[in-house]
Amino acid sequence: MAKAMLHFLPYALLLAAFVVACHGQERKVHIVYMGDRPQGGFSVASTHHSMLQRALGSTLSAKESLIYSYRKSFNGFAARLSDEEVAKLSGIWPESDSFNDKDFGPPPTKWKGVCQGPNFTCNNKLIGARFYNSEGEYDSSEFHSPRDSIGHGSHTASTAAGREVAASYFGLANGTARGGVPGARISVYKVCWLSDCAAADILAAFDDAIADGVDIISTSLGSDHPIQYLKDPIAIGSFHAMKNGILTSSSAGNTGPYPATVSNYAPWILTVAASTIDRRFTAKAVLGNGQVYSGFSINNFDLNGKSYPLIWGGDAANISKGASSEFAGDCVLNTLSSDKIKGKIVYCDSFSDGSDIRRAGGVGTIMVDFPTDVAFNYPYPQHRSQ
Repeated sequence: MAKAMLHFLPYALLLAAFVVACHGQERKVHIVYMGDRPQGGFSVASTHHSMLQRALGSTLSAKESLIYSYRKSFNGFAARLSDEEVAKLSGIWPESDSFNDKDFGPPPTKWKGVCQGPNFTCNNKLIGARFYNSEGEYDSSEFHSPRDSIGHGSHTASTAAGREVAASYFGLANGTARGGVPGARISVYKVCWLSDCAAADILAAFDDAIADGVDIISTSLGSDHPIQYLKDPIAIGSFHAMKNGILTSSSAGNTGPYPATVSNYAPWILTVAASTIDRRFTAKAVLGNGQVYSGFSINNFDLNGKSYPLIWGGDAANISKGASSEFAGDCVLNTLSSDKIKGKIVYCDSFSDGSDIRRAGGVGTIMVDFPTDVAFNYPYPQHRSQ
């Protein structure tokens, strides 16, 4: 079978955390260290804000709590928090309310699983945990245990069977989040690391899960292209699960919706793909002439009736530093002239984290993005003293 590289689907975030200790409910400065600065086009600052908003319950409290957002050389933030709020920041770890065992009795007598690894505690909801790393390679940010260091496994586990918890997104869509079967118990089998998901580890996890006595196996991982059954550890493992009366539910992949992009397509697997709904987060831009433009975006900022001049980034190119209007139109780092955008809202032909606009004196930004099936947030960074 050689070595099979399988990849996370579809999330990656929430690395290790450490805090400066405090006692009681008094708020003190806590540091949440999250390892290396993530690569890619998403905003680190928005992740920090979202974590604080979930822990504190409101956007305003999150803004007031945040002291520093470390995002230039590494990933993390500092915030004023109480012990209780720090506990909530554990979020999707085993300590999360999504995996609370209140009103759950002991595991069934057929259960043969174990809770493996240091600093990882199971309960009557999260009844088993194992981890596998046949290659013995660990990134410095990863835990040598079933504990999740990037959030993907815990995200998918809570989607499948997480308990009811209060939730919102940057203060919007307040309500209750729950997994598909919140009354089900969970056993986790960690086979993926920052480098890859090894085929040998995947087969070992299937072997253990079947013997432990699980009823359903959920695998939110797979190749980015179809693999022949006899070379696919998920197809092989799920086949033997099926022979033991265990259904395997697997993700269809992240590369659709195009022909020949479905992974985990063996006929004995329940292959599940994401879809879209008809609900949208919308934001409106109102021009001075009263014309209104609407787009899909996450925006909870209130200008309180105040208006600002609007300028296209291409018209604000820093010519003296050799910036072209093409790059400035995309608001590429170090292409905008402070003299031209100070006190203005900058229109960008693509998206960025907005940090260059802030440094150059802009007060806000409108960014263009082409996907229309989901809304994203592109936060404009602000120092807590402003």
